[in-house]
Amino acid sequence: MDKLKAYEQPASFLSLFFFISLFYIATVGIFFDPDFFFSVIVFRLCCNMSSDDDERNMMIITLFNKGLKQKEISCALNSYGHKISERHLRRVLKLLGLKRRCPQRPFTEIHKAVESEMKQWSPEQGIRAMVKRVRDVRGVRPCYRDDVANIMRYMDASGLQRRSPGKKKIPRRNYISRGPNDTWHIDGNDKLKFFGMWIHLGIDGFSRKVLWLKVGTSNRKQNFVARYFFEAVQEQGGCPQMIRGDRGKENLVVGQMQMAFHMRDLGNQAWRCFRMGTSVHNQRAECFNSILKRTWIKKWLTTFEAMMESGILELDNPVHINCLQYSHLPLLQRDLKT
Repeated sequence: MDKLKAYEQPASFLSLFFFISLFYIATVGIFFDPDFFFSVIVFRLCCNMSSDDDERNMMIITLFNKGLKQKEISCALNSYGHKISERHLRRVLKLLGLKRRCPQRPFTEIHKAVESEMKQWSPEQGIRAMVKRVRDVRGVRPCYRDDVANIMRYMDASGLQRRSPGKKKIPRRNYISRGPNDTWHIDGNDKLKFFGMWIHLGIDGFSRKVLWLKVGTSNRKQNFVARYFFEAVQEQGGCPQMIRGDRGKENLVVGQMQMAFHMRDLGNQAWRCFRMGTSVHNQRAECFNSILKRTWIKKWLTTFEAMMESGILELDNPVHINCLQYSHLPLLQRDLKT
C-alpha cells in the first residue's frame, strides 16, 4: 500500500499539471510559445495566486516580451484596473524570471552598426540616440547602452568629451581680422565697483592696440561709453568696419552711432556693423581684461583692502566712497596711461 501511494502522488501531480494546461489554453485562447507557456504554468503552481493575479501576470509577460519599459508596463496595468507600482512590478518580474540583460550579445554586429552610423552621425547626438538607431533601425538585439558607449569612447572620444555634462572646455578657434580698424572690441570691467570705480576699454582686433582705457564712476551709462567711442573715432580719423560688444544697454548709443556712420554706404544693412554676443566671442577685450586683472587691478585692490583694514575706508559710508573717487580717480587714470 505504501508503494502504491508513492506511485499515485506523481500521477496526481501530472494530472493536475495537464488539466491546468488545458484550462489556460481553453480560457485564454492563445497558443503561446513553449517557453512562454511553461513559465506561466510554473509560476501558477509555485505561487498559488488568484485569477486576477494570473491575468495581471499574463499581461506583464506579454508586455515585457513586446519590449515595453517598466514604467510603460505599470501605466498599462493601471489603465486596465490592475493597480501596481514600479517597485512592486520589479518584484513580480523577478519572481517570473524576466530579465532584460542577456549575457550573449552580438558584439560584432553592434560594432559594425555603430561604425556605419558614425559615417553620417551628427556631432550633437550622443550614446542614447546611437542605441536607438542600432536597436530600432538596424535591428541588432540585444543592444545595451554600455556596449555602445564603450565603442563610441574609442571611435568618438572627442565628441563624448564635448557632450559630457559639467564644465566644458570651449574649443579654441582661429581669430580672423582683415586689418587695422576692421573690428573694435569694447567691454567693461567691474572688479573695482565696490570702491565706486568702473573701467571701460576699447581695443583693435587686428593690432591689439588699446584705443581707450578709461576709469570713471560708471561704465553702465550710455553717454559715458558713447563719449569714449566718439573720442576714439576723432583720434583715429575714422570708424571701424565692425564693433563687437556684449548685450548691455550701455552699448545701445554706440551701436546707433556706428550704424549712422555706415548708413550711407550700406543702407538697410548697416545693422551688420555692430554685433552683440557673449563674452566668448568678444575674445580680444576679455583677454585684455584678464591681463589687467592679474596685474594692475590686483595692485589697487591690495591698496584699497589695506585702507579698509586700517580703518581709513568704510564701504558702507557713501562719503568715504565719494572722497575715494575724488582723490584716486585721477591717480588710477594716470596709472592706466602708463
